[in-house]
Amino acid sequence: MGTLDVRDAFLQVEQDDPVLVYLQGEPCIIKRNLPGQRLGAKQWFLCLKAFFTEQLGFTFCQEQPCLAQTPQATIMIHVDGILFVGLKSFWNDVFLKKMKERFTVSHHGLKGVGSSMAFLRRKIP
Repeated sequence: MGTLDVRDAFLQVEQDDPVLVYLQGEPCIIKRNLPGQRLGAKQWFLCLKAFFTEQLGFTFCQEQPCLAQTPQATIMIHVDGILFVGLKSFWNDVFLKKMKERFTVSHHGLKGVGSSMAFLRRKIP
């Protein structure tokens, strides 16, 4: 079991249409989604879902789109946080490797009896 957080998740996704804003009278084009932007969460999820489907072979649940699985693992996604339950070899050799290639992440895993980790600010013993 492990948890993974994607840093700057919304900034990983390009705007559908770049946005022109003026900062101190100078025009600036925003090419990436920003936290709090209306469509940012949806576009981030679609980006992450495509990555998991294409790169890691996950199949997403129709009833609960935040859940996905492969024969080696099941994940639950909450915005930029991911809870992983599956084979330790898949976590170390495939999942983390691919995630680190594409995103900047921090991660924690259970190390054995008595260890713990946190997901959504809750401690998992």
